[in-house]
Amino acid sequence: MSGAYEQTAMVLVDAGDGSLVARARALLTQAVTVEQAKQLRDQAAAIAFFARERGESAELVMEATEARIWFERRIGELTSELSTRRGARRDKEPSPRDGLGCVPTKQEALEAAGLSKQQASRF
Repeated sequence: MSGAYEQTAMVLVDAGDGSLVARARALLTQAVTVEQAKQLRDQAAAIAFFARERGESAELVMEATEARIWFERRIGELTSELSTRRGARRDKEPSPRDGLGCVPTKQEALEAAGLSKQQASRF
């Protein structure tokens, strides 16, 4: 994980009184990297699993499952925006006007999030 990401780690469940759906919608727009979206997806899946195991309300389980699906879609959106950048010169510094900056390749972003190509293709 990068240092900036660790400082801005997102948590789906907080101590506030807000609903899970409201919190998920707010974080959905804030997830700008594949790694962040995957972390939130994993949290939503864990909430659904533990709510089901503890016999919590069906509404909580459905909300967590719905949030998981939203984050999976967000992962798909983010990976589709990434370029494979085949043939790009990695030894050359990008110029400020080309807009590439430090944009990771699709493979690098998937590896950082702990996703395989096959898993990412499902989202």
